[in-house]
Amino acid sequence: MGHRLQRVITWYELLAIGVGGILGTSWVYLNTRFYAEYGPGGVTLGFFVATIMATFVAFSYAELASSIKREGGEVVFAYAAFGLKGAFLAGWSLFTAYTTCVCFYVPAAGYLLDWFIPQLNTIKIWTVANTPVYLPSLSVGLFFLIFFFLLNYKGVKLASLPQFYMTTFLMGLGIMLFFVALIHGSVGNIRPLYVSEQSPFKSTIRFTLLAMTYLTGFSALAMFGEESNVDERTFGRIIVLSVGIAGIFYILMMCTGAMLMPWQDTIKLEKGMIDEFFLLYRPLGIVAWLISFFGMLTSLNGLMLAASRTIFVMGRAGILPKAFCSLHERYRTPQNALIFVLVIAIIFGMLGKRAMIWLLDIAGIGIGIAWTLSILSMLALRRRYPRLKRPYKAPLVIVTAPISLIIVTIVFIVSIMPGTPLSLLWPYEYGILLIWIILGIIVYIFCQRRNLEEEWVKKRLFGEYYENLKGV
Repeated sequence: MGHRLQRVITWYELLAIGVGGILGTSWVYLNTRFYAEYGPGGVTLGFFVATIMATFVAFSYAELASSIKREGGEVVFAYAAFGLKGAFLAGWSLFTAYTTCVCFYVPAAGYLLDWFIPQLNTIKIWTVANTPVYLPSLSVGLFFLIFFFLLNYKGVKLASLPQFYMTTFLMGLGIMLFFVALIHGSVGNIRPLYVSEQSPFKSTIRFTLLAMTYLTGFSALAMFGEESNVDERTFGRIIVLSVGIAGIFYILMMCTGAMLMPWQDTIKLEKGMIDEFFLLYRPLGIVAWLISFFGMLTSLNGLMLAASRTIFVMGRAGILPKAFCSLHERYRTPQNALIFVLVIAIIFGMLGKRAMIWLLDIAGIGIGIAWTLSILSMLALRRRYPRLKRPYKAPLVIVTAPISLIIVTIVFIVSIMPGTPLSLLWPYEYGILLIWIILGIIVYIFCQRRNLEEEWVKKRLFGEYYENLKGV
């Protein structure tokens, strides 16, 4: 088997992977629910604050990814900073996050399409948490899953180039709807900015925490260091730029939904922005639905890429069996890692629509841990390797790093603690999280028993950066 990945992803494809991975699907049909809970002011300002906070985190990723431009992102950074334990925690957290998100899009595909094809909700095969799972709806999700698996399996270029076109199309449709709202709507429809009898400050902060979960896709870019055909400094800049572009797009879209018609009326609509534009002109409703549909496709494709690379690098590090780091002789893709992701996504995707929220919430916990480790890794590497070249250096670290850590810690605690707006659901989500922790402990014990030679692992992980990182 070959051991070299193909360095073929261009800068614009990288940017599309980052932006497309951030722009998911649910916000299109949940925007009116957000207005009802937080007011349009809390939603738009919350996305603005969340974009700034996510940018602070992206600074750490950009510095690390430009300093050690290797496949695996946080796994490699944490190994350089904290050794095997840090790499394992980063790898297992990302494996949890990316894989559960891939699983989410199996039922999500059927959920989107059954709005227009209600026949998908026939032929019940089983029930999960009192929610039926239908064969046609599940089959649609499995079709898209297998389609993107095949694209990824047959070459990273086959996956990255469509990502660029899909993301560009998605954003173009969104900007078109924004101008439609400007022409046919009114800025006055946004007033009042907040729900009566609610504190504007509390509403904004509460939604900021939620909005942070919508801005997580950028971290996947650090996974593709060896496959990206850009220099180190550009690589770092693209990570930060993807957050800014996605954040601005979210803000524009939340303004679009609030401007089109009085938001006090739209909060009664079932399908959010889709229904808003349907009421104005039916084809525009289809455009809004297409934004959600392509958001699903870009996210699924980007997550399939990221999940497989996480498992590939965990194989390199000796955390998982080395079979996972083998590459296809012809396509130079991590074939076994991709197959593993496919199998897990099929199994958990069969839980159906009831599990969609469970999977996203568990993924948020994993991303929170990975974000924390990346910020700490950046600080640790600055101390341990002050002479390490940093083509992109995070600005104002003395300010941005502490703020990032505080924000990420708050989001993590709010998610874990019962009774908060972002709390995990009992017993399903806490149960899944507990199972994943137990599995992680078992895998770590197995990993320790393999007794791999440390320098051998470092050479595989660090590649051309090994000489600069082998000693303090």
